[in-house]
Amino acid sequence: MLYHINIIMSIVKVCKYYYNSYCAGISWYIAYKDIQLSTIVMLALEGISIGVILLLGLIVLGKHGFAIDTAQLTLQGTQPGSIVSGLVLAVFSYVGFESATTLGDEAQKPLRNIPRAVIMSTVICGLFFIVLSYIEVLGFQNHTTPLNKSEAPLNDLANLAGVGFFGLVISLGAMVSLFACALATINAGGRILFSMARHNIFHASLGRAHGKNQTPHVAVTLVALVAFLLAASTTLLGVKVLDNYAYFGTIATYGFLFAYILVAIASPVYLWREHQLRAVDILYSVLAVVFMVIPAIGSVGIPGENSLFPVPAAPYNIFPYLFLLYLVVGGGWFIMLRLRRPEIIEQMENDLEAVHTRFGDMKKV
Repeated sequence: MLYHINIIMSIVKVCKYYYNSYCAGISWYIAYKDIQLSTIVMLALEGISIGVILLLGLIVLGKHGFAIDTAQLTLQGTQPGSIVSGLVLAVFSYVGFESATTLGDEAQKPLRNIPRAVIMSTVICGLFFIVLSYIEVLGFQNHTTPLNKSEAPLNDLANLAGVGFFGLVISLGAMVSLFACALATINAGGRILFSMARHNIFHASLGRAHGKNQTPHVAVTLVALVAFLLAASTTLLGVKVLDNYAYFGTIATYGFLFAYILVAIASPVYLWREHQLRAVDILYSVLAVVFMVIPAIGSVGIPGENSLFPVPAAPYNIFPYLFLLYLVVGGGWFIMLRLRRPEIIEQMENDLEAVHTRFGDMKKV
């Protein structure tokens, strides 16, 4: 039995070595071919991964007699600084739930299905994170290696529960989940580039749709290529696969936070212009901005021994400034575009107004 497990683990290691190229290549083909195929594959792969993790969670709970951990529920021994640090990590793990909004023009009954997808993603993922966090903390109680020091928490959790072979299943599930994330990113990123190219911000070739597949094939190809080259380049420089995921994911999360804050500010302004603004909308907006600002500040850190927001360790301490540089370059380019070709901005505003009118008419039907 041990011999067979070692053979399988060797195969997994080989797969991990070539994972970047396989993942980018297969993800590109599925995104290039058909959005319906993409969504089905993403849903199936994530379902398998989540199912395996939930099964492990049930085993851990059963090992502890399904007892209620009052220490967790009462936040026993928890410090304010720890809560803030945990909030930063939680938000960084939670972004991307709104990716379905990039498929608005391709979805059936978008005014019904897109909001449902966003809300259900938020609720289901939130419950999943809460339950699994509770189980992991419970499973690591009295263990020599604390949860925050574990390099592979779910694998260690499987060993502690006496089902070490689940570690292999979890590793395969993680690879499957990362593939689904790559596919989702290529789909969303390709459609954003496609839309920007249609507004003449990027080269017009990125705004072409495939004649048969009706997918933004050029934009999808570019996003897949860039994703592969970035990951492959850092891997060749000696960066581990999971470190790659953490580094690029952290930088990308700043973009999500920045967009969320802008949307939270713009939403009440939009509702006011539509004469639909309510006091509760303003409250939601303020709360959203506050909750997004906390992880934003936490990611940068405030120097000081007893600071609630300690400065992150290298290289994470430089990532916020890299993102700021990216914003400056992108913002400067957009300002230059606006000054040199103001008709592009006017066309964008007209197109957005046309979309608003079209969806407004769909509401009346």
